[in-house]
Amino acid sequence: MIAQLHILSLVDEKQEREEIIEDMKQSLDRAAALSHQLIDLARLECDDFPIKIESFDVYNIIGNAIAQRVPYALTKNIELSLNEGMSLKIETDKQALLSIFNNFIG
Repeated sequence: MIAQLHILSLVDEKQEREEIIEDMKQSLDRAAALSHQLIDLARLECDDFPIKIESFDVYNIIGNAIAQRVPYALTKNIELSLNEGMSLKIETDKQALLSIFNNFIG
């Protein structure tokens, strides 16, 4: 990132500057996603990680998660959809499931 900033300061051509800026944005997105994954992994490896098992409708939870992630997905040309289905109740840790889902997307 520092090298890209240095190169950016030396470039005068607008198109080349825009390409460097886009590369920097992608690098920051990857770094942020990796940071979130590492934090999630550290939480899971912690001995006192609280697992909260609860019963919920997976279609409802994932549908809401998709709705929240649509703006991000559009910027990354990711198509998100959820086929309609019957209600499906599962018992698991809702936050852990949402973390896994978000890691798939971003």
